[in-house]
Amino acid sequence: MDLNQLYSDHQAAQMRAGSAIPGADRDVYLDDAASLAARIGEFQQSLGAAAAFAWTAKASQRALELRVDKCAPLGAACPSEQTVHDGEGLRRQKEMTHLALLVLGRDAGLAFMNNADACLGGRPLDLVDDNSDNVPMVEELLRKMAKFETMAKPMQPAC
Repeated sequence: MDLNQLYSDHQAAQMRAGSAIPGADRDVYLDDAASLAARIGEFQQSLGAAAAFAWTAKASQRALELRVDKCAPLGAACPSEQTVHDGEGLRRQKEMTHLALLVLGRDAGLAFMNNADACLGGRPLDLVDDNSDNVPMVEELLRKMAKFETMAKPMQPAC
């Protein structure tokens, strides 16, 4: 797979979407760009690149836009769906994921953010997206985990 070609194709799809009249053609280009972003993210993740989650978020953002358009064309809440990410929630997710990758390493950091944690009562990724008050709680657990990582005999921190 040629990563530069994927970058080029993604940029071209975004430019076509930007110049298209809103409607079917624009949606096709946006969907194409989201698909390319997902492929870039997968490829980067296979290489262990830290930027992989940013490309995955780009692909997810398009899926969220489609869900919002389908559920709430007039801006009303969609009762059958969970709350859609806001910009601040995505920013918090990105920052916490970056911190987890720095503290725990790639594989352990991704596992920590994406799996439910008994101490936190849920997935850290969801918790920091839902409420900024959860950020210190996730940071504190990461601090505890970092301390235990440096010990000779690894163990899980107590809640």
